[in-house]
Amino acid sequence: MLISLLVVAASLCAMSYLLPATCVAEHSIVLATPPERIFPYLNNPSQWENWSAWSKDSDPTLFHMYGGAWAGPGARHSWNGEKIGRGQRIFKMAEAPLLLQYEQIMAGETDTTIGYFRLEKLEDSTRVTWQETTPLADNPIARCKGAWKKYRSEEEIKKGLAGLKSLLEGNPKKTKAA
Repeated sequence: MLISLLVVAASLCAMSYLLPATCVAEHSIVLATPPERIFPYLNNPSQWENWSAWSKDSDPTLFHMYGGAWAGPGARHSWNGEKIGRGQRIFKMAEAPLLLQYEQIMAGETDTTIGYFRLEKLEDSTRVTWQETTPLADNPIARCKGAWKKYRSEEEIKKGLAGLKSLLEGNPKKTKAA
């Protein structure tokens, strides 16, 4: 019995190395809005409360704090909530109205997530792509946690982009986060 358990544990450990060493979550949405109208909602961290999945709807205990520049590089956004946890986002680079990069660190995690918003002008609309990339530690537990993080991040990104679409296209029903 003990040998069987050791074989199963070794197999699971070995299989975890088949999982990626980096967690990449990405989703795109097309908005019937020009990039110049979308970008201020991304570039100003205080605007994220109006559309992101991390809102009072998903965590009534959520508290936001802002610092640094009001918008763009140097802008900081910290939050704390019972469900969402505690973390900080620092805006690193902005090329208005087409690109925004940030770094995000969650309390209790050692890895820094790098996030991007890319806005692509289409004929009469804009494709908004949101991507978050997190390097994972080189061990089986981190890689398994990375698979769960990817799932959660993709869901939050989808809900956030749906909230942005609702806000900018006039739909009064913002998608609620889980």
